Amino acid sequence: MEEESKRLNSLLAYKILDTVPEEFFDAITKMAAKICDTPIALISLVDDKRQWFKSRFGLDAPSTPKEISFCQHAIKGDEIYEVENALNTDLFKDNPLVTGDPNIRFYAGIPLKSAEGYNIGTLCVIDRKERKLTDDQKDLLKTFADSVISQLELKKQNDTLTQTQKINDEIAALSGIGSWRVDLLEQTVFWDSRTKKIHEVKGDFNPDLGTGINFYKEGYGRETISQCVEEAIETGKPWDVELIIVSALGKEKWIRAKGNVEFKAGKPIALYGTFQDISQQIKTVELLKKQRQNLKAVIDGARIGIWNWNPQTNEVDFSDSWKTMLGYTPGEISNNIEEWSSRLHPEDIDQCQADIEKHVSGDAEIYSNEHRMQHKDGHWIMGS
Repeated sequence: MEEESKRLNSLLAYKILDTVPEEFFDAITKMAAKICDTPIALISLVDDKRQWFKSRFGLDAPSTPKEISFCQHAIKGDEIYEVENALNTDLFKDNPLVTGDPNIRFYAGIPLKSAEGYNIGTLCVIDRKERKLTDDQKDLLKTFADSVISQLELKKQNDTLTQTQKINDEIAALSGIGSWRVDLLEQTVFWDSRTKKIHEVKGDFNPDLGTGINFYKEGYGRETISQCVEEAIETGKPWDVELIIVSALGKEKWIRAKGNVEFKAGKPIALYGTFQDISQQIKTVELLKKQRQNLKAVIDGARIGIWNWNPQTNEVDFSDSWKTMLGYTPGEISNNIEEWSSRLHPEDIDQCQADIEKHVSGDAEIYSNEHRMQHKDGHWIMGS
């Protein structure tokens, strides 16, 4: 019971239960279903009473009771949990999900393991007929599951950063954390305690302007801040830059430095501004970029063509693999909806339009339609 309590706490820490659908997770389930050739794919999160679906492809129900779920068994191990035909197993043959809708026969689920090492749910694929995944399909399902956890971790970090930023903003408004001032007449420099902490210097450290500049990383950072200071003194132009410093302990940090000039009788008498450590924000942005690159690599490697269209703005994006599958190089097809509609088989136009209208009007939660697209050499290929 203690381990189950820890598992539930690990799940709750993501603050993901009962949240709205998200494009990233919906893309994962759609690709999982396509690759595994199954009508249903789910991102299932198992709490103490139910399995709730963060994303569901091919299934209307938002959740099912935990006691009848397949996923409650899948999360007991660390490898893929596969049931080739539920009717042939004593464990599932009388299960209402087998004897009734959605009439499960085949199930394969890979556990979603949290950073703390607890299985909080699964990425699973389901079919209404007996089948068995290939080794390649299992490998891709595992890759997709890793992507789901990476995205959940990233969302948790972003939530933490948001809360921290709110607190920091409130403190900064009250106490001026991260402030500094340079008296150009007396040639003295003041750093408050927060600025000293970012630089990792002692409380009695007394910097001068040259020393402060030398904390910036040699090269672009030091040259940029020097230019900002010189230009500010000459023209009064303020600055707001993001650069790298090297602390007194040798640690590289991304910082945001803002500076202004104080004038008296038309002459600059002081520089002043704020100083903020933004290393974690930069790291989060890089993690997000890497995650998107990894997902793109998976999509390209799996030869899946992805296209996204916003009916409200008419903005559309075709992945390079989508263009390649139609026989074109990426540069031959522009991001224009006519590039899609002009290649659509005439007999499929009406049904496509009907399914799009159902989705836009809210009658269908997701757009799902299989149709023929014309290849560059003239033959037709199936798409969705």
